[in-house]
Amino acid sequence: MSNFFDFKRKRPKKKVHRFKKLRLTFGITQAELANYLNCSQAFVSNVEKRHKKAPKEMLRKFKKLRSELMEEMNGGSK
Repeated sequence: MSNFFDFKRKRPKKKVHRFKKLRLTFGITQAELANYLNCSQAFVSNVEKRHKKAPKEMLRKFKKLRSELMEEMNGGSK
């Protein structure tokens, strides 16, 4: 019979923050994203690491950027 404490706990995989996912997908640097969002590169880094939360206004800008990039990727049509 195995002991209850013998099992190894699996750490849940951390999900990639949507800022980082967008950056990696479209080849954008943290500095470029920070410039668009009107914040510092350090703040973008902290948001991606989940050390800080992005304000609602920043999330609105992020959604706008994402839709613009998706539209551009699809040839300018929705």
